[in-house]
Amino acid sequence: MNLCRALFFGLVLGSATPRGQADGATGSPEGPLRLTLNAEAQAGGEGIYLNQVVSAPAGISVPALKIGEAPPLGQVVWLTPAEIAARAGQTALGRLPPTWAGAPRVRVSRRARQLDEPALIELLTEALQQEAANRGELELRLASAWKPVTVPDDPLTLKLIDFPANGLSPTFVVRFELAAGAERLGPWQTVVKARLFREVLVAQAGLRRGQALSPADFKRERRDVLLHRDALAELPSDWTGQELTQSLAAGSVLSGRAL
Repeated sequence: MNLCRALFFGLVLGSATPRGQADGATGSPEGPLRLTLNAEAQAGGEGIYLNQVVSAPAGISVPALKIGEAPPLGQVVWLTPAEIAARAGQTALGRLPPTWAGAPRVRVSRRARQLDEPALIELLTEALQQEAANRGELELRLASAWKPVTVPDDPLTLKLIDFPANGLSPTFVVRFELAAGAERLGPWQTVVKARLFREVLVAQAGLRRGQALSPADFKRERRDVLLHRDALAELPSDWTGQELTQSLAAGSVLSGRAL
């Protein structure tokens, strides 16, 4: 009988789930969990997480449990051990109230980075390429130097606020704002210089006005179609019998006005 009882308790204890695995903080010993409150922490736009604000002894993993919303850029949130424990709950901290060490409260700020000129040009190009549709490959540069600005260290999208009604041109003014999730930044205004590249037809040699069209007289080259708005990528389907209405120098772009 005693042997049976010993085997029974051995099976029960051996099959019990460790407290750390059941309660969230893995690898924790029996008894209150000892946590150290960090003095500083940074949070991304997804929120404040328990493992960002506290640390535990070696061998114990603090779960990535969301305990609050991230502060807006430029603002901070202060959290005390009592507030953290209330937000995390017993599931994350164990059955017994934790003991605390470290700072009396943690200062949580928004994780941020500098948006420099290359990064801004990339965002502008992505937004303005939609305006170019299938007309070509857009290249941008700023007319004046961009002073880096502080932005959340999260994925950013650029929204155009004001854009020329006539569409893309070699030089234009654009107003925009940035979005990091639901957070909005800006607006800003800048002068942009643009080029829109596409393969078009150019004369292989000098062609005279009145000369009959021939596909052999042209080749395709990559040119800026913002400077040659009427450039042709193909000869018209009814080109046979048509004549040039103006002379073309070698390397000149064939435009619709020349037919």
